[in-house]
Amino acid sequence: MIRSCLIVCSFYIIIFLFSCSSSDDNSLLFTVNEGTFVNEIEVQSTIEAVRSITVTCPARIEGTVLFLVEDGTYVEKGDTVCILENRQLENEYEDLLRRVEVSQAQYNRGKADMEMNYAMLQAQVENNKAQLSITQLDTAQLEYLPDYQRRIRELEIQRATVEKTKLERKLEFLELINETELHRLQLQIEQQKSQAENVKARLAELTMTAPQNGLALRANHRRGNEKINEGDQVWQNMPLVEIPDMTEVKAMMMVSENAYKRISVGDSIIFTFDAMPGNMAWGNIQRKAPVGRPVSRDSRVREFEITATVNTFHIIPEVGISGNTRIILKSIPNSLAIPRIAVFDTDTLRVVYIKQGANYVEQEVFTGETSPREAMILAGIEPFDRVSLRKPEKIRITQTRLLPDTLKERLSKIFVEELDTIEFEDVDMPFNVNGTNNDYDFEYQIITE
Repeated sequence: MIRSCLIVCSFYIIIFLFSCSSSDDNSLLFTVNEGTFVNEIEVQSTIEAVRSITVTCPARIEGTVLFLVEDGTYVEKGDTVCILENRQLENEYEDLLRRVEVSQAQYNRGKADMEMNYAMLQAQVENNKAQLSITQLDTAQLEYLPDYQRRIRELEIQRATVEKTKLERKLEFLELINETELHRLQLQIEQQKSQAENVKARLAELTMTAPQNGLALRANHRRGNEKINEGDQVWQNMPLVEIPDMTEVKAMMMVSENAYKRISVGDSIIFTFDAMPGNMAWGNIQRKAPVGRPVSRDSRVREFEITATVNTFHIIPEVGISGNTRIILKSIPNSLAIPRIAVFDTDTLRVVYIKQGANYVEQEVFTGETSPREAMILAGIEPFDRVSLRKPEKIRITQTRLLPDTLKERLSKIFVEELDTIEFEDVDMPFNVNGTNNDYDFEYQIITE
């Protein structure tokens, strides 16, 4: 009885193991189908605006950031986005105001002194005129006076006349001098006021406002990749805040040197965004930076900047959002592609293992374009073949089939020598995957184990 139970249990265990093995074997098979072969690279990108207005530090000004709008804040035209501090400029403005006050006081005092001196001199002129008039009233009596007295009176009249002329000329010159001096002081005051107004205008420039509505983004500091913050030192023409135009965006990405060499201007791109589930966008590579930059200081590994357009989208992506970017290097329709792990390199052959019944056929293949995940097969397999994703046991490989050398030479000429210049979509294929066409026939060389 016990023996019978053991036999039955062993029988079920064998059946179970066989079914598991069969299931595992089927799960490691790939069914070949005709479709579009896609060779692509996946990188991360950041969405930026094509056009943006940049608020920069004013010309001829260095200062410290007192206030800076928070990154990602929506602002309206005229809103304050940045305030700078420049103590030297403030001190210069205060000094100019004091100098204007001093000059104005000097002008007022000088004008008062000049007016007083002019009034005193004018009084002397009037007094001289009066004395001359009195002297001239006595001229009628001169003929009755002795000669010496008449001579004295005549000299007194001459002296009064000379004095009158002298005072009048002095009064005239004093008026001219006063006007010149007051004009000089007035020009000095106006010059100092103009300087003060210029400094005041420069101080007003330290408070910067948004030139348009939009999303305000803090600019990167020129001395590093960090955003500008309060307390940072800035200088003339340095970007402080960027307000992008949200109607047109582009994508910026940094790629390795190996990926950079494979990417070409015009390659298609598909974007997806973790922060915007369901949204997709499409574009093309627009520009490749000619020079790379080290990934870190003193590093010999470089990365390159690549710019891409964003042509169409479900919803326009927000500026600053990160995107998962698929760069389509090659897209070849009506081709046979299988996982790369299904292609095996032996000593001299590149083969796949095609399932036939319970066993496998080792089939030589000729590959075309490859990607990190797939390989395009130009000859050696047919649609609906089931190829193994792992190398079968040697005992289950019943035969090896080789491609004719003439076919391989012809394929090499088309797809190897001209690989860099040919566009696969435009090639008129002279063969199909089962190895035959209208003007070129061949048979596989079969080697039976």
